[in-house]
Amino acid sequence: MERRSSLRQIINYPVWVICDDAKDDQDDQCIAYALDISESGMLIESFMVIGGQTIKILASATEKKIIEIVGDIVYTDHSVEGKFKVGIRFIGSERENSLFSEKLIEASRLWEADREHIVNTVVS
Repeated sequence: MERRSSLRQIINYPVWVICDDAKDDQDDQCIAYALDISESGMLIESFMVIGGQTIKILASATEKKIIEIVGDIVYTDHSVEGKFKVGIRFIGSERENSLFSEKLIEASRLWEADREHIVNTVVS
């Protein structure tokens, strides 16, 4: 049974992840893919372990600006392919979370359209 309060949309979009590690002064960083997103959270996938309790997600938006959101890690899974999936619950205001979600969905759709155009141009 689905427990989420908002619908998730598949996006497959690259994001920058910064893990807040309270143990030392240096935060871990990596590139990951946002697999899906809702107004309350997202699922990302990385080839690197994403640790800590709170993480910051940065992404390129459609107006060529960087958007960001902070969230708590609520789920982790390690696959046999060496990938790590991490579920994140946003901890911003409802408006901040919704705006981030909308902008990331829009950016991912434009990015996918650009990728399809490039593939079609190369194949032609």
